[in-house]
Amino acid sequence: MRKAARDGALGESIGKTAELRAALAVAQAGVSRLTEQISSFRVVDEYAELQGQATKLSRSISDLNDENVLDKRYLDKLSDDARTEPAPDPERLRLLYELAGVELPGVALKSYEDVRAFHESVVSNRRAYLQEEVAATEARISRRERELKELDSRRSEIMILLQVAEHSKLFPSCRRNWRAARVKSNV
Repeated sequence: MRKAARDGALGESIGKTAELRAALAVAQAGVSRLTEQISSFRVVDEYAELQGQATKLSRSISDLNDENVLDKRYLDKLSDDARTEPAPDPERLRLLYELAGVELPGVALKSYEDVRAFHESVVSNRRAYLQEEVAATEARISRRERELKELDSRRSEIMILLQVAEHSKLFPSCRRNWRAARVKSNV
C-alpha cells in the first residue's frame, strides 16, 4: 500500500497529502465559522422590544376591561336605584303634619307646604343626579371600548410581526445548523 502511495497509484483517487490538508483546513474553517454563527445567533433587539410592547398593551387592555367591569356594576347599581327609588308619598307627609297639627295648629300646616316642596326638590335632584351619573358612566365605558379596540388592533399587529420574526428567526437557524452538520460530516 505504501509502495502504491509512493508511486502515485492512490494519489489520483484520494489526492496528495498537501491537497487533503488544505481541503481539511478549509472545511474546518467553514465548520468553525458556521458554529460561531449558530452560537452568536440572538433574538433581534426589535423582537424583544415588540414583545415588551405587546405585554404592555395586554396589561393596558386588562386594566381597561377591569375598569369597565367596575363601571358596569356601578351602572347596574344606578339603574337599580333609579328603578327602586320610592316616589315621594305626599299622604305620609300630610299625615305626619296632621298629627303635628294637633300640637301646633297654624305653624305645622304652613311649614308643610315648604317641606313638601323641599322634599319634591330633593327627589327631583336625586333623579337628575342618577341620570347624570348613568350618562357619565356610559360615556366612560364607551370611551374605553373605543380605546380597547385601538389597543387590541395594535397588539394584533405586533403579534403578527412577532410571528413573522419568529419564523424568520427559526428557519435561518435551522438552515445554519443543517449546513454546519453537513460540513462536519464532510470533514
